[in-house]
Amino acid sequence: MSAQPIEPNHPNTYAITSDNRLAVQTVIDNLALPAPTLVARPDAVHITLADVDDLGQWMYALGGEIRRGIEIAGASLWTLHTETPVRLNGGRVRILVHVPVVSGEDVLAELRTAVTDETVSHESKSSTCPDCLAPKPLTGSQTWHRIGCPQRESR
Repeated sequence: MSAQPIEPNHPNTYAITSDNRLAVQTVIDNLALPAPTLVARPDAVHITLADVDDLGQWMYALGGEIRRGIEIAGASLWTLHTETPVRLNGGRVRILVHVPVVSGEDVLAELRTAVTDETVSHESKSSTCPDCLAPKPLTGSQTWHRIGCPQRESR
């Protein structure tokens, strides 16, 4: 008689994705939140909006943190990181609500104060490059500046 290792069942990603979609769609319907585009994934559900004011509705309804990506061609992507209320099984589903914001566009003050930059941590600005805003690694690599940064070439 020989023992064979038992392989664990792989998680059913289709079932997880479907469950996440249903949970977020229920929140959208119950709270009457705008969601023109919904993309469900096993780890999170992505909502894409067209108007920054709609992002305010999501933040007021579910809370969370807004992160602003780097500006490219005069616009940046703002993402609200939030989650569903606690479900009956005790879990939550992560929701990422995205909206492009053109530089200089009027944005609610409440949204601006909730924003943190993806590339700059407000608590530790000294741990980023002033030229390319690349975050300094905690350990390891000496080459941590972004391509094209003048400090990268000087090191």
